Amino acid sequence: MALEGSGRRARPVPHRPHLLLGALATALAFLAAAGFVVGTVPALHPSTAATAGDQPVPARPGVFGLLPTPPPVPSTPPAAVEGVQPVAYDGPAQLTLAGPLPDARPGLRVYRYAPPGPPAGAVFDPGALPPVEDAATYPARSPREAGRAAVATAPVSQVGPSPAPVVALIGARLVYVAVPDGVGGYLEPAYLFSGAFRSGGVSYEKRILVPALTPSMYR
Repeated sequence: MALEGSGRRARPVPHRPHLLLGALATALAFLAAAGFVVGTVPALHPSTAATAGDQPVPARPGVFGLLPTPPPVPSTPPAAVEGVQPVAYDGPAQLTLAGPLPDARPGLRVYRYAPPGPPAGAVFDPGALPPVEDAATYPARSPREAGRAAVATAPVSQVGPSPAPVVALIGARLVYVAVPDGVGGYLEPAYLFSGAFRSGGVSYEKRILVPALTPSMYR
């Protein structure tokens, strides 16, 4: 193309598609790193998050040292089943293990809470914990070993019907139990075993807490 008033031609602008592609790739990489690209929202790994409120809590192996032992029975009342509220039974019983066991895990989290904290012996589901300050990972006890310990657990009370009722422990699940320790305390994992029976027209539930960590982790 000739320019008016001059005898020179205009120099054509070079077409450089590789430069455009490079700039586009750089922009997409930046957006992906920031989590803005659809389908790449960064997620917090479960092992570094507290269950309560999805707040990040660092997992450090055993930094709390040896732990206080959880109580053998929970302080919370049994849950109602089909509208019937069973009575918690802590007396003698002939225990058998009849239900499935939770999956085995190599380690479990222990959470530390600040005062005033929940009542001693209060039981919580792993997905509904109260506020916590810190967390640490401890080696876990096998559920099978915990089941044998549940059957062999001595009764808290010696008051009960005679002969002692036969109770099949058909429910076993991982829970967290509040264990006070000086100022504050810990939410410690435990296996909650439960079984029901009837006596004198009354429904009872036998519940046993077995610590879920390796026994050497307790004082």
